[in-house]
Amino acid sequence: MSKQEANIDLLTMVSQLLNVPAESVTPDVNLIELGLDSISMMRLTGQLRNAGLDINFAQLMANPTLTSWQAIITSTEAG
Repeated sequence: MSKQEANIDLLTMVSQLLNVPAESVTPDVNLIELGLDSISMMRLTGQLRNAGLDINFAQLMANPTLTSWQAIITSTEAG
């Protein structure tokens, strides 16, 4: 999976969890302020882990933006 594909998938996952159009989720918006709660974030963590990524809840909570999460995914894929 390319970085771009992972980004598109991440955007889709987040917009579905928030129940908002993907266009409303900008790369640097704080997803908690946008309405992502801890239960939804745990679901997302599970989905990412099921996709083979070694990501945990604390990593997502530390900086809840798509830009930050994409960097985590990229470093996980490279490692």
